[in-house]
Amino acid sequence: MVRRAFDAVHWYMEEIGAQLVAKTGIPSDRHHIGKLILQGLKDDPNFISQIDGATGESETNGSVLDRSIRCAISLRQLGLKTGDVMVLMGPNHLDFCIPHNAALYLGIMVACIDATLNVNELKDLFQANRPKIIFGQSERTSGIKNALTLAEVDAQIMTFNKGSDYTTLAQLLEIPDEKAVKDFQATDFNPSETVCYLTSTSGTTGVPKTAMLTHKNMATGTPSLWYFI
Repeated sequence: MVRRAFDAVHWYMEEIGAQLVAKTGIPSDRHHIGKLILQGLKDDPNFISQIDGATGESETNGSVLDRSIRCAISLRQLGLKTGDVMVLMGPNHLDFCIPHNAALYLGIMVACIDATLNVNELKDLFQANRPKIIFGQSERTSGIKNALTLAEVDAQIMTFNKGSDYTTLAQLLEIPDEKAVKDFQATDFNPSETVCYLTSTSGTTGVPKTAMLTHKNMATGTPSLWYFI
């Protein structure tokens, strides 16, 4: 059974990659995580993409597609581009993947960090990652702002929920130009060189270091994890 699941994941990745390359004419797109996500969401818009285990609320691929595209358009309008860094910090909820997916469409590096870290720990991570934008819960904005000041990093703060003076994700998704949403295209870049994730590594005695994983690293390596599930 495990072997069949492992094979199925590889077959799916090969199929969706082939469809994508046939559409764009760019061979390296089979390793572009953002474009692969877009293709997968478009292929089956009615499929349940995620379920909130705490509330039972669910969301379809079509909804995730629409919201993440709107987020990506707003990020572009804010001036974010390939090579910039986005920090995500918050509990698991249906909104968490929206800026995450949007970042991957644009080639923005994603750093997911523990939302419970104190100000000094956040400062160290912000100094290492140098984010341009941070998404978190409104309850943490004061600590995030203090950490950015200590780290001497200039970043925009966005919140998943209301409760502060910062822009919320819901406000970012207010895109009046429906044509722009319909015609959205992910950014073209080299998946072999473009970093997908900044992953914190465990420091034995010092500050955690950051490992850089490219889009190609993730596209070729992640399916193999199913072999161990």
